[in-house]
Amino acid sequence: MCGDTMLDIQTLYVLTKRTEIFDRIFAIGKEKSPGLVLVHCANVRQLCEYVPLLKENDMLLSFGHGDIVPPSVLSLFKTAINVHPASPAYPGRDAHFYAAYDGVTEYGATAHVMTPKVDDGEILDIELVSVKKDSSGMELLEIANSCAFALMERLFMCEFNKDIRKKGISWGERKTKRADLPVTCKILSTDSAEEVERKFRAFQKGSPFKNLYIDVYGFRFRFEDIVSCRERGGGVIVKMAHNFLTKAFPFVEKVEETIEAEPLWLRENFFIDLPEKWNLSLSFLVEGIVAGFAIVSQKTPFCAHLHRLCVLPYYRNQGIAGDLISSLKNLCKNSYKFLTLSAYDNKENLLKFYQKRGFFPMREEEKQTLMICHL
Repeated sequence: MCGDTMLDIQTLYVLTKRTEIFDRIFAIGKEKSPGLVLVHCANVRQLCEYVPLLKENDMLLSFGHGDIVPPSVLSLFKTAINVHPASPAYPGRDAHFYAAYDGVTEYGATAHVMTPKVDDGEILDIELVSVKKDSSGMELLEIANSCAFALMERLFMCEFNKDIRKKGISWGERKTKRADLPVTCKILSTDSAEEVERKFRAFQKGSPFKNLYIDVYGFRFRFEDIVSCRERGGGVIVKMAHNFLTKAFPFVEKVEETIEAEPLWLRENFFIDLPEKWNLSLSFLVEGIVAGFAIVSQKTPFCAHLHRLCVLPYYRNQGIAGDLISSLKNLCKNSYKFLTLSAYDNKENLLKFYQKRGFFPMREEEKQTLMICHL
């Protein structure tokens, strides 16, 4: 089973989901093998409908679909070839994501004999190119697709590299499945910022799907809800949505009880609706708990206001409060010109803390100093 069998093929059945892929294969086939008849099958069900019409020398070419072709159908074709958009080292589903996570420097596509198992048959030819180590998963997928079409051109021209078969190149040991991706894309509270960036580059950058997430208190935060990840000590800063606060309030209340301010906020203070509050307020999550928070709302169309900032005593003096402020400033700067807050006059260290982070005193009001930061 190799490219030289194309000389005898009368009809090529192309199993691929997308019409535009078939159109490109059709164009290649007509250019390289003008007398060849090409038939598009979008899924295995459509392929089975053609079974009564199959002839002795018909061939099956599969690319860009996830269906398993039954052995009874495969056995009816003289040749059945799948073009896998990944290197042999990465059999299975979503290979480009895992290759990007591993930081490969070479990637491509693999043509192999189809069997009832996924990416299991004899490897017939490989097209590999050099890639950047920091390529995203989607960039590798684009490269793999280009390599796949290069393999199909060689197939139609009967120019498969026969040395590949002689070398007996094997598939990689790990064959990824659909269920593997959610496990791999989970962001752990102990992940460093470097690890989160690595996962983002590999599994989400440029992808139409929001693959990365973190689970806390039964809520799943997608990556767009994760504002930042800490370099030191782990932990993530996420948006404090209303439904999340409802479930996590007992933990938030424990943080509030440690705040050095009077009076302490009650439950109703936390849940009062203010403009943009649920888009701007943040929580610091580490080791499965809320260890800090910042409550923010829109004060004017040009200004956001920080109402409350607190971190559990155990996690203080670790830069967490500063990270919350930095995250707030980054979150607000695209929509507002200023971020304000009120600091107690008798807390000199607190005033210095905010001044160090770009806040300047504006005026005093009821034993507090109104401070402003230009974003």
